[in-house]
Amino acid sequence: MNCKFCFTENPDDAVFCKACGKRLDGTAVCGSCSKQIPADSAFCPYCGVMQGKTQPSYAPPAAAKAEVVSAQAFEGVKTRKIDFEKIFRYAIPAAALIVALLSLIFVFFIGFKASAYAFNGVTRVGDSGTMNLFYYFGDAYKEISELLKNFEAEDMAYSDYFASALYIPAELGTVVAGLTLLSVCVLSIFALVYSVLCLMGKTKKTGGGLAIASFVAYLAGALAMYALNNAYMKSVSDYYTTVVDCTVDGATLAGISLCSVFAILYFGFNVARRGRELLKARTIVQCVLSLAGFGILVAIVTLLAKPTLSMEIAGSSDSVCNYGLMYVLGLLVALCQGWDESEAVLNRNEATAYIVIAYVMLAITIVLAVFVLAGFAKKMSQNNSKRHLAVCVLLSVFALLFMVFTIVACKELITASEYLGNESDDSLSFVYTVPIAVFVLSIVALAVSVVQCCIAGRKPPVNTVEVAAEVNVLS
Repeated sequence: MNCKFCFTENPDDAVFCKACGKRLDGTAVCGSCSKQIPADSAFCPYCGVMQGKTQPSYAPPAAAKAEVVSAQAFEGVKTRKIDFEKIFRYAIPAAALIVALLSLIFVFFIGFKASAYAFNGVTRVGDSGTMNLFYYFGDAYKEISELLKNFEAEDMAYSDYFASALYIPAELGTVVAGLTLLSVCVLSIFALVYSVLCLMGKTKKTGGGLAIASFVAYLAGALAMYALNNAYMKSVSDYYTTVVDCTVDGATLAGISLCSVFAILYFGFNVARRGRELLKARTIVQCVLSLAGFGILVAIVTLLAKPTLSMEIAGSSDSVCNYGLMYVLGLLVALCQGWDESEAVLNRNEATAYIVIAYVMLAITIVLAVFVLAGFAKKMSQNNSKRHLAVCVLLSVFALLFMVFTIVACKELITASEYLGNESDDSLSFVYTVPIAVFVLSIVALAVSVVQCCIAGRKPPVNTVEVAAEVNVLS
């Protein structure tokens, strides 16, 4: 008996062809109802199911099976696509988890290194020391107490103002350190919980917002603590050069760097997740403006990390000093302690209040600047937010207050120094580059945010072709 399909000779009692596997009587079996139907049927005449979509009830030869399997495997490899959405679903919470974990770990290692040395061209003599957040929970107060005891032991008189003013930097350091530790720990723990649950598939919340907030608190706390201690002084005389410097230690730099890397990855994954939306003109403009605002805020944060004031003393020795506000307070306290007529020339309590308020404005400006920095990065991956514009307005306001109170506080000190300058060859002057530059850049950042809000408020142009196509489909 010959097969009607491949014409291969088969035994007389055979039912299926030994070469192609089809029935020798010219019929096929419906894969749905298992009834015999003509082999050329497109649909089953009994159940109406399309033929070719289901496998026949009979088993084809092994060679045919192998060919089918290999063809299906080749076709699957050829048409397989990468599931980027699945990758981002795990990459985003993973990056957020790492940011929160690093912030939680490195917040306990925020520290600074202070050094002082003298160099005469041949030898260098000096000393250095370190301090961290926990310094302001005990050691700072012990050192001040021991200093006052030494004054009393040597019968050196000091005023109540002198004693109370010495504790101001320590008290401010305690408040900043406590708020930093509390905020970072709380935000990081919540971020870690949400990130782990998201990775386990139990929630859609990635915890990214909380993770970035914990990094913001960590960075702002480190900068605010550094503002309490930052200073650089270089004095050059005929015989030697004296240098006093305070810098951020290696652990703090490492923590900020690592957190920044994974925070950038987090925002990068969110930006890439937008896909083809990034090719739209409006999205491109928003991303460019966000990058510009991000660069401006990086400049602001960098300036805030520097000493607030530059003080120049010209006289018997030329000195250039870059001081933070607390060092300016120290100059004021030392001046009032050694000068009996200080109360007649300046109101020291008022000058002290101006310096403290200026530092508080500086700390708030640091926090707002870091939040605006994160907001510009977030705008590249999400739609515009009016809350970000409000924070930009607050940043400009507090940057202005920081600049004004800094200038007013130093004006009092300059008045006192000019009075003393009549009896010496030294002259004192301040340069307010940092507060003025911070205020100007905050205004520029506010302008960028306003432009973004205006662009986001406009309705996108209507595509008439797409509208017509939708109308035709509906009709």
